[in-house]
Amino acid sequence: MSTIKEFSIGPNKVCVFGDHFDMVQEDLTVFSFPVQCRIPANGNSDKDIFLSEPVFSENDGELHVEWIAASELWHKKTYILDIYNDGFYFRISVEGNGNPDSIQFFMGAPDSEYPGAKYEAAGYALPEAANFDRERMTRFINSDCNIGMGFMTPPPFIYPFWTVGLKGWTGIGLIAREGQYNFNRFLYKNHNNRCHFEIALDGKTEVNGKWESQGIWGSFGTSDTDTVKKYADFNYDHGFCNKGPEKKERWWKGPLYCGWGDQVETGAKMKINELNFAHQEFYSKLSDRLDELDLHPTAMIIDDKWQGKYGELLPDPKKWPDMRAFVDAQHAKGRKVMLWVKVWNAEGLDADECITLEQQPYAADPTNPKYQKRLRETVHKLLSADEGCFNCDGFKLDFVNCIFMTKELRTYEKKVYGIELVKRMMKLFYDAAKAAKPDALINNSCSHPYFAEITDQVRIHDYRDSMRSMMPVMKYRCEMFHAAMPDALIDTDSSNRSNYREAKEYYLRAVELGVPDIYMIGDSREFKFTDEDWAEIRKVWNKYSEQKDKEN
Repeated sequence: MSTIKEFSIGPNKVCVFGDHFDMVQEDLTVFSFPVQCRIPANGNSDKDIFLSEPVFSENDGELHVEWIAASELWHKKTYILDIYNDGFYFRISVEGNGNPDSIQFFMGAPDSEYPGAKYEAAGYALPEAANFDRERMTRFINSDCNIGMGFMTPPPFIYPFWTVGLKGWTGIGLIAREGQYNFNRFLYKNHNNRCHFEIALDGKTEVNGKWESQGIWGSFGTSDTDTVKKYADFNYDHGFCNKGPEKKERWWKGPLYCGWGDQVETGAKMKINELNFAHQEFYSKLSDRLDELDLHPTAMIIDDKWQGKYGELLPDPKKWPDMRAFVDAQHAKGRKVMLWVKVWNAEGLDADECITLEQQPYAADPTNPKYQKRLRETVHKLLSADEGCFNCDGFKLDFVNCIFMTKELRTYEKKVYGIELVKRMMKLFYDAAKAAKPDALINNSCSHPYFAEITDQVRIHDYRDSMRSMMPVMKYRCEMFHAAMPDALIDTDSSNRSNYREAKEYYLRAVELGVPDIYMIGDSREFKFTDEDWAEIRKVWNKYSEQKDKEN
């Protein structure tokens, strides 16, 4: 079939035909996408009845293409393809009624012998944080995949594909507008020498009349990281997502100290649960130890479990008889104080401010006005310098991925689900924190452009320290976080307690990746740092701090 239209994206191009369009890179058709897609709803399948010829319009250097179709399920379907000089944006408009179960992109005509897209790509990279380096984060093309919430919550929803014999990469990503993130995973599926992409909507989206779906982005890059960056840039430049805050407070840039490693090691040595050490006396001793080592973090992070009840989110009075006095003492030393938060946990909440699962209170509900009011008031009490408040300086939001997304979830606002529900929770914390203290720091594990506007600092997360591969693993994570959210500072994390050589190397080299963050200033059960080791670490910290002081 001859090309009807072609449009250049840099040195590459997208070619449009009667019922499909191709991505052509270095004169090779890497993907050939049939435009017909399936949107099953309410347990019913979706098959197109007919497909029109494409209708083209061009405006200001952009190409707009539409195909009209009808199906057994929807009264009308319109396939829409916009091609720009930095990528294409494909989506579906439907008219009818129903609750979509999923969107199956590029399945093709219902009578196709081999449904799906043709391809020449050989594999793809996973732009996620996992306990693997770059080489081991690649998959062959015939491997199905599911990009979902893990250490990154959420990750960038993009597959960067590599092709044997080509220098460049090809990116296929998921695009959504504000309010459309009613999903929590982006699937790639390979079958019978074809492939397609899919999102599960779990019946949480209601169509009553006309509805436009989430879409697919495609473009080209020079590497896996560059392809993720192109995806992020498209989101920012075309108004799908807002960039993060440009202003960075000096103290946000660290170095940081987090007490989790010392809680764990002390608990293990004494055979006491590590959560019992999140108390004022223990952290006061850690503060003194920092002074002894002549280490000067810009902030100390109090970890799990300073709270009396996770959901109530107030200090345990037995552990923290005077948190305000502790915080003020740290401020006098030039240190801010951040609080670790176990997001979603409903401990201490009333049942009527919770998400329910099987009619039982399950998790904090950020769409619920009662919980919203509670959280705003609690955050004010934790961060404000007002009398009777604790004057802390920010939050490390953790366990964000630890919510079970299923169609049985019931929220106060019925249409909020998936990543959209996560965004509501994160925005609630962010807005409340900034209202209480404008220079408060929000540290989270988000790595999708949709979250850039409510993220100050991203944490590249836990490392399995029995691996002996810390720098390559964390370097890959760092590159992917930075590609997706270039305006966010990077908390390098460092919970390694199992190997002297690797732990010391990371303490010395974390500055190459982002904000250095030490988790342990006591002795590990496996090793201890000498005075000479700490002198080396102190020298690196001092040099880093001097550089950041000059920047500000």
